[in-house]
Amino acid sequence: MPEPRRYRVIDLVGSGAMGRVYRAEYVADSGFRRIVALKMLRGDTAGANASPRLRDEARMLGRLRHRAIANVDDLLQLDGQWTIVMDFLEAIDLLRVLADHGPMPPCAVAGVVAEAAAALHAAYTWPDGRGGTLGLLHRDLKPSNLLVSPHGETFLVDFGVARADVDREARSEGAHVGSLGYVAPERAEGIDVPAGDVYGLGVVAYELLTGEAFGRVVGVGRTDGGASARYDTMRAKAESRLGAVAPPLRDLVLAMLCFEPERRPSAREAASAARAAERVLPGPDLADWAAESVPRLMARVRAPTMDPLVGRTLAEAAAAPPSIPRRALPTFDGAGATINNILRIGATPEDEAEEAAADVPSPARPPRRRSVVPLVVVTGLVLALAALGGAAVVAVGVAVFFTLLR
Repeated sequence: MPEPRRYRVIDLVGSGAMGRVYRAEYVADSGFRRIVALKMLRGDTAGANASPRLRDEARMLGRLRHRAIANVDDLLQLDGQWTIVMDFLEAIDLLRVLADHGPMPPCAVAGVVAEAAAALHAAYTWPDGRGGTLGLLHRDLKPSNLLVSPHGETFLVDFGVARADVDREARSEGAHVGSLGYVAPERAEGIDVPAGDVYGLGVVAYELLTGEAFGRVVGVGRTDGGASARYDTMRAKAESRLGAVAPPLRDLVLAMLCFEPERRPSAREAASAARAAERVLPGPDLADWAAESVPRLMARVRAPTMDPLVGRTLAEAAAAPPSIPRRALPTFDGAGATINNILRIGATPEDEAEEAAADVPSPARPPRRRSVVPLVVVTGLVLALAALGGAAVVAVGVAVFFTLLR
């Protein structure tokens, strides 16, 4: 049996209400080492809907491969908590960019939109291994969930409330999924379509260009007359604020922000339009801007808060805890990731045979079969003794006879 995998926790790089993300080093028995990210649930959320959500996220991303989405290596238990092992991204999130730098150059924004939109398209159309598509919707597009590396790479992260056309463990969170200010109008009514993610990306692009929020539409139904008036006010402000942006990018962002989902471009169309805009817009592109600005911004990030796991080496659990059903997670074999096995999340044929044997009740013990040979011998002996007339000897012989009959 292979040794359990071990991870040396280097530092804490992010923390939220449900979990924490650590930078760690995978240490193999062969001496192979690799820096990874460990997305681990907080200890006080283990009994909430967070555990199924984390496992759902691992299963969905384990089937998907795209340059703008971090690869998931495995799903296991470390320190008693469900943990996603994934690529570690040397990058900074756009919320930090807005806070410490302000608006980005239009050409760089076009690069972010192009990569993020391409990732959304791939997530929704990726094959599911069964003749269909994954149908993955992110549902929480916002600056903190988009990262930029010093090399100009863009990453879409945190699929914790994503929805896909596969079975999920987590309970439905209801219609209002996502972060206020980035949720599309139709999602306020429980309508989940890919155009909702395009809207969220449009809001992010608007903030990156202007440095200010677009506005909230959650809580107002699209059929309500007040909704249109409220949106029209937001739209007029956006058109004014984007007046100085060159038409290719300005028109794209405004199209992504359309109130009606059917009027927005698809993610693929948005990616294509953003790339076209990137080729003609003046100023530094995303790669040049990132090379100059991102390292400086990353250096200004506050040192991470100390955490009790920092410095420890965590080994994967040998089996899932009793509270988690053995078959809680179906296995997936698409896109090169297998997220089962070690934790016995999916049963192998050997497991099935073992369980089948364990489930068969023990049969009642069969009655002991007695040989008739000793009985014949003793009967003959008793008759012989009786012929000799020894009463005491006959009694002993009879006692032995009945003892053998028990």
